[in-house]
Amino acid sequence: MEDPSAILYLLIGIGCLYLYRLLKKKWNIQSSSKSSLYKILFKNFNDTNK
Repeated sequence: MEDPSAILYLLIGIGCLYLYRLLKKKWNIQSSSKSSLYKILFKNFNDTNK
């Protein structure tokens, strides 16, 4: 059997993408805010890994 945490992260990722698509339709998020959002997420992710 595969690593259960990997499957869990995959499901969380799919859930986040689905939520993002719903919110994008609701709020009409522009591409620029999307890229800045990813920068913030990756910055936080890199900081927690140090």
